[in-house]
Amino acid sequence: MYVTRSLYEKKSANEGVSKWEGIQELQTTGGYLLYRISGYLYHIIPYQSFSSDEARKEFQCTSL
Repeated sequence: MYVTRSLYEKKSANEGVSKWEGIQELQTTGGYLLYRISGYLYHIIPYQSFSSDEARKEFQCTSL
C-alpha cells in the first residue's frame, strides 16, 4: 500500500489537497472513514473504495 503525504481529491467541479498533518480527527461510522479537516469539513471515504477490509485497515493505520 502506498500513502502519499496528502489526501488528494478531484471532482468535476474542483480539486483539493489536504496534508495529513492538517487532519484533526479520524472517525469510522456506518461503513465510512471520516477525516475531519476543520470544524464541520470532512473527507469521507467509503469502505467499498478498498479492495478488502484488510486494505482499508492498513490505509487507516498508515494515514494516521
